[in-house]
Amino acid sequence: MSKAIKLIRLGDNQEYQIENLEKQSPKEGQVLVKNIASGINQDDVFINIPADKPYVIPGYSASGEIIEIGANITGFKPGDSVVYMTKNSGSFQENTVVDYTDLISVPEEIYDKIAGASYYSGMMAHSLLKRVFIVNSNIIILIHNVTSGIGYILAQWADSLGAVVIGSVDDDSKNNFALKYGCKKVINYKSENWVQEIMEFTKGYGVNAIYDSLGNDTFEGNIKCITKMGILVCYGPQSKTITNIDSNKIAEKSLYITFPSIFDYKSNKMERVLSSDELFSMIKAGRIKVEISDEFGLDNASQAFEKIKNNNVMGSIIINI
Repeated sequence: MSKAIKLIRLGDNQEYQIENLEKQSPKEGQVLVKNIASGINQDDVFINIPADKPYVIPGYSASGEIIEIGANITGFKPGDSVVYMTKNSGSFQENTVVDYTDLISVPEEIYDKIAGASYYSGMMAHSLLKRVFIVNSNIIILIHNVTSGIGYILAQWADSLGAVVIGSVDDDSKNNFALKYGCKKVINYKSENWVQEIMEFTKGYGVNAIYDSLGNDTFEGNIKCITKMGILVCYGPQSKTITNIDSNKIAEKSLYITFPSIFDYKSNKMERVLSSDELFSMIKAGRIKVEISDEFGLDNASQAFEKIKNNNVMGSIIINI
């Protein structure tokens, strides 16, 4: 049997169940992973139940150990330490069947918890900074909700590339954390004058790129503080709440708006291998520090979900499995 978290009802009153499910066996091209640690982010919490299923098991990524392999598997064996990211979700359970093309070997120098906490967030950060828009030392960027599990890794990586990083938070108590992890300036996006603060900090220039996981709450302000020919990168489920986009305002500045999916940008196996190597190298070199702020188990994972929903996050939250 395999203990799992099942999401059975959506909406404001999401309902979860802990249940022991039949242990699956890997088919050809698959492996069975004993999950160890799974990072939790917005995508894991604001997840949909497929129309043809009564429930879904959340969790898109985890670190773990291979315990069984199917036919025609090369490069992996039982006992290997791995991390994976799967579009089908399902990491919030003791054992998960994973396509071997989704697996990445974890270097010996990186602990399982660190790998589990950072992998999904790190792959997202890599996509946003090196694929969706190329960030370098001539760039000023704004990262909204910068203390989230993705945000603070994104800020550190951007800082290491030489960008000037402005981070936004919803509470001033998060300022020091943001400054510690890559930000040169922190603003409170709930204040009335956050756009003015950015324009003053940049001496009227604005920002070249905005990474926004908030959506409607910050959209109008984003358009005001972004430079001409700038890019607004909307990622995560909450970013899709944007309504009534005024195309005239977009056209006035020749702006780009994109809603990237990590599973499009990391759909190629070689791309995952190369970007994973970059991520792990950054962690080993200490250029990205993984701060695990909270740890939960399957039995009390609902507390982790509430932290994400309430934006009560500074760093990585993991589910120990």
